Amino acid sequence: MGVLHNSFSKGKGNGPGNMGEIVVLKHVGGVRVGDKKFSHDIELPSGIRIDVKTTIAAAPPEDYYSARVYGSAEDMEKLCSKCDVYYFTRCNTQLSLVTIVGWLPAREFIEKAIFSPKGHVNPDDGKLSYSDEYTMLISDLIPPEVKITKKRLGLTGKSRSKAKPV
Repeated sequence: MGVLHNSFSKGKGNGPGNMGEIVVLKHVGGVRVGDKKFSHDIELPSGIRIDVKTTIAAAPPEDYYSARVYGSAEDMEKLCSKCDVYYFTRCNTQLSLVTIVGWLPAREFIEKAIFSPKGHVNPDDGKLSYSDEYTMLISDLIPPEVKITKKRLGLTGKSRSKAKPV
């Protein structure tokens, strides 16, 4: 897969990221498109676009842990519109366990999240931001058991291309 542009992990997150995508794909269905479309990872037959965000974690998830989307304040609108949904997972360091912790519509996540510039301490979890990031507590996400629908996302009436098998 190589190293993504501006990756602060220098490609070390590829394995856990792929694991997160596979688990979410199994959970929601659809088609994995991340190798062809760099704005999102999965497309559902309804046209809903999902971007999976995976955190490498040594401990099981707790409600007071944070979900993160990396990006600058200048990229806020792009982060709101590049996908319809952010799905969040945590993968252990051995790549043997992935936990889906929740999801939110992309715009809702970015607009409600706390923005922490690189080098600042995130007020949610007290961690230093290694990159510009938007964070929200896992407890504020929609649980993975709640099904994603166009109505829930406010996408009714918008036309979107259907996902096609690859």
